[in-house]
Amino acid sequence: TQSGIEPAMEAVKSDEGRLLMRAIRDRFIKIETEDRILLGKLNDNRELIGRQTTILFIILGVLFLLSLISFFILINRDIRLRLHAELISHVTEKTDSFKNILDRISDGFIALDKDWRYVYVNNKACESIGRKPSEILGKDIWAEFPQDVGNEFYKAFHKAMERQEYVFLE
Repeated sequence: TQSGIEPAMEAVKSDEGRLLMRAIRDRFIKIETEDRILLGKLNDNRELIGRQTTILFIILGVLFLLSLISFFILINRDIRLRLHAELISHVTEKTDSFKNILDRISDGFIALDKDWRYVYVNNKACESIGRKPSEILGKDIWAEFPQDVGNEFYKAFHKAMERQEYVFLE
């Protein structure tokens, strides 16, 4: 600093000493200026490192959250697939059991969907109409038996479908 060098300069009486002291002072000022510049750069670097560290932690946090979300999505998907497979197995088992019961009854039994298509026909019903299940499943009952449109059989079916209740017809 100026105050530290000035008293030493006043103590030097020769021109040569003064020149030497001025050179020392100039060198000292230059060193101080370089120190300030270096300290400024150091502070700038510290700020840059701080920002970069913050950004790095944010990126790592986002990656962690994305990994966690992906993990839960995959586990959820796996659980859904397992439950779906179990449900299909259970439904297939119950459907087969129900079909076995229907095939053992001595009366003809058919099941139709809301569009009058065959969805199930037991063995006795197939015998009575003289067709195999593969020939009529999925087909419209009234297209297969147009002669029955309008008769008592037709009316009983429509009544049962409209009311969603059992109808007896001999």
